Amino acid sequence: MTLQLLALGVTLVLLVMTVRFARSDRQPATGPAAPRVLTPVDVKERERIGAALADVEQASSRIEGAIRDIGSSIDSWSGTIVHAARTLNQLRPAATATETLPPAEASTVEFADRRVAKPLAEVSLDMIVQAPRLPIKAPALSGTQTLGFTPDRPVTVFMPTLPRDPSLAWRQAVAVEDSLATKLVMRAVLDSWPGVDLRTLIVDPDSDWRPQDGNVCAICREHRNPMTTALLSHLREKTGRTIGFFPKARDAAGNPTEWGVSIGGEVRVSPSYEQERELEAQSVLVDERVELRDLAVAIHLDNPWDTEVPQSKALVVAGVRAFGTWGVANYLRTRFDTLYDRFGDKRFACLFEVRRKYRVGRADTVVLYPADHDGVPTAELIDWDPLD
Repeated sequence: MTLQLLALGVTLVLLVMTVRFARSDRQPATGPAAPRVLTPVDVKERERIGAALADVEQASSRIEGAIRDIGSSIDSWSGTIVHAARTLNQLRPAATATETLPPAEASTVEFADRRVAKPLAEVSLDMIVQAPRLPIKAPALSGTQTLGFTPDRPVTVFMPTLPRDPSLAWRQAVAVEDSLATKLVMRAVLDSWPGVDLRTLIVDPDSDWRPQDGNVCAICREHRNPMTTALLSHLREKTGRTIGFFPKARDAAGNPTEWGVSIGGEVRVSPSYEQERELEAQSVLVDERVELRDLAVAIHLDNPWDTEVPQSKALVVAGVRAFGTWGVANYLRTRFDTLYDRFGDKRFACLFEVRRKYRVGRADTVVLYPADHDGVPTAELIDWDPLD
């Protein structure tokens, strides 16, 4: 705007000088003016000069109008700055506003308003920057973005190892399906929750686990993951319901060989056990495709060991078999919004049937391999309990 005014001023000066030069060019250099008779050419020249003077006057009027508009704009900007400073000073606590002032001025919090209220020419950039500011907060996150976890709290994912020789590294005893399920849960959180404090903890099934603050996610069923065992034991004790995983068959030594799952009603055995027995009894061919079905749960509850407000959440992602855990984790990654629309931030327990295709590797003992290396088990919601 200043450059435009300077350009208009220079133009005005040049026009005035041009008119004066044209007038002086009609007078003799020395001596008194000699009377002369105006010719038609002289008349046209004077008309041209008159028109030029009229243009100069119009330009001058436009310049004066622009200057008035600029003055009004400056007054408006000054008022806006003053209003913004006062608003921010009211939104921020007085003690914090006092801390932003220089020591000599800290006794008068309102000085910040008066300082910005000075004429704009007297206000420096440093003065405006030093005025109280409103803290910038991240946008609020919805439950679908945080997978139901409490925002502003860390999330720890607990993944178990298989029973193993203590001399072996944990990487040699982690189920592939559990690892894939852990990655899916982590990706579900990372994709939509910017700045989340996400951690992963590998736990041994026989470890002496201690309660964990913050949001927690337990991968795999109880008796394999001590975190799952602790959460479901607490839930059974608090609700009095039959919720969790229970042995349904044992070998001669009393060790569980088949497991069932319940979310408050009957204990349902994974169909995969019976399917495997049928395959053993049948005459199957190598590379023949078969489909196994498992049962899995997604249980959402409050973290019982967190005493902060709002209370952090806990999420159990577990199948009777490993591919069931993988399948329900993929469901949470792709379709958690359907569960959140139904339950919101409340507790819930959902039961899923998970399907996974396999390829027969050896017909004599029916060794099964994944049919598609890139395939992911599919999960279907078959039952649920709001728990509240």
